[in-house]
Amino acid sequence: WGGGGVGWCFFFFSSRRRHTRYISVTGVQTCALPILIGAGFFIGLSIITRPNVAIFLVLLFPWALAKAEARLRHFFFLLLLPAALVILPVAGFNFLRSGEFIPVTASGGWVFYCGNNERVKGFDFNPPPELNDRISGYYARPGGEKLSYLEHLLSREIAEEKTGGQLTHQGGSTFWFKEGLKFIQEQPALYLRLLGKKLLASINKYEPHDVPEVMARSNALSHYPLIGFALIFPLALLGFFIARPRSGGILLYLYLISYLISFLLMYVIPRFRLPVVPVLLIFAAAAINKISDNIRAKKWQVMAREIILLIPLVILVNITTPDIRRDREIIRPAFFYEWKGLTSMKRGEWEKAGEKFREALKLNPQSYQAKQGLELLKRREEGLEGTD
Repeated sequence: WGGGGVGWCFFFFSSRRRHTRYISVTGVQTCALPILIGAGFFIGLSIITRPNVAIFLVLLFPWALAKAEARLRHFFFLLLLPAALVILPVAGFNFLRSGEFIPVTASGGWVFYCGNNERVKGFDFNPPPELNDRISGYYARPGGEKLSYLEHLLSREIAEEKTGGQLTHQGGSTFWFKEGLKFIQEQPALYLRLLGKKLLASINKYEPHDVPEVMARSNALSHYPLIGFALIFPLALLGFFIARPRSGGILLYLYLISYLISFLLMYVIPRFRLPVVPVLLIFAAAAINKISDNIRAKKWQVMAREIILLIPLVILVNITTPDIRRDREIIRPAFFYEWKGLTSMKRGEWEKAGEKFREALKLNPQSYQAKQGLELLKRREEGLEGTD
């Protein structure tokens, strides 16, 4: 996400008036060219690490075409070229390994399905139940490295079982994408409700981490009085509505909207929201500056309207729905112990694994992963007794 933040800064400053004057109908002069190349380079890196950044370019294209000045159209295409050159080696590597044209990743369809099915709450990655059995079986075999892409390999296996034939990486992703679309088409009312949950989750202060190591660090930092989303989000939303964008400032809006679209398409978790934090801080600062200007100018009525608008935004950002409460108090803590148990199994620490699974069940008696883990441990113990 760091590449995305740096790339955005390059891009934002290169679109301001003092830089765009160097972009003419005939081409780009030397002093503007490094800025464009740098912007395209970092946006290309961002797409490799976070493919949803490509949505920003999709929104940017019609905006550039809508501008009367040909210089801004040149600006867009000169930005696109270095981004494509950065992505090209990844696409080439994927082609050599798989024989398929995969620009960045073949897991988009899988992620889309896991964010769009009848079990999703809006802020969770909810795969099909068959995945849990396969993950438990993998971790029950000690030794070997932990595969960060394990779930994507297993997702293709599940897709092959459902289709009754072998699938390529892209074929597996396409299968899951169609399954997600099937849910949307067959249950439109439930999907619209899900979109509302995702919209609320995208601006809510709750941070449902999905990486155990990050969860542990987040819990350790929770005791410190740090500024969090509870304060930043309401001010940022206020700035989004009352700020008057100048020149390239509209690109900040496009950037935030592109990420909101990606949240609605997939799901909302903190590591997906992290790239928008620098832009949110800009909008929050704009809101504070606007309010302070009105105070100095004694525009009490204007300031009162802004405060009145801020109050529901504070409530919206800090609201705790039943789904959020259950996830924060039950699902997420149990998830932490589930993965502790799986990791212990992979290391061959059977007693420790049992302890972690039982801790998970105390927090969430419905934890399928913990029940499956204990069942595997029981089978192993019975197998060893049979051998004796």
